[in-house]
Amino acid sequence: MTPRPRQGSILLETVVAMAVLSVCILGIQQSLRQALLNYVLAQDYEEAGQLMRQVAAEQELQPQGVERKKQGTFKAPHDRFRYRYDVKKVAMPPLEFSPSLPAQERRTLERAYTDYVGCLLVEISWERGGDTFTVTGETILAPGLLWQPPKPPL
Repeated sequence: MTPRPRQGSILLETVVAMAVLSVCILGIQQSLRQALLNYVLAQDYEEAGQLMRQVAAEQELQPQGVERKKQGTFKAPHDRFRYRYDVKKVAMPPLEFSPSLPAQERRTLERAYTDYVGCLLVEISWERGGDTFTVTGETILAPGLLWQPPKPPL
């Protein structure tokens, strides 16, 4: 003969099982919430990177040798992103040529040489869920890549 379970033990087991199930469901819900937030934040970082490349491309088209700063907000649909950039001139050391270099090649190199480069610092920021996020990038704007006004003939 099997012993009879005590009165109320099934109710206690059911309550404990429900409590464990509730904790598991809360954990799963929190994991899904965090995964969704990470996905959206990854999209924001990708968009900020594209906007940063856009600012850098626009600055490559500007005349060289001009230091400038600017900040503002992008136009729709990117209007929740803000930008700030700073272009500074960085001096380059003078060229030293090999004595074996032919005179014509030396003159060509001397004419093409610029004694500075542009240093571009770009910062993109935005808000999501009450938090502020920022992406910063820095690059060199080589004079050969920049638009230059035509030089008068020598």
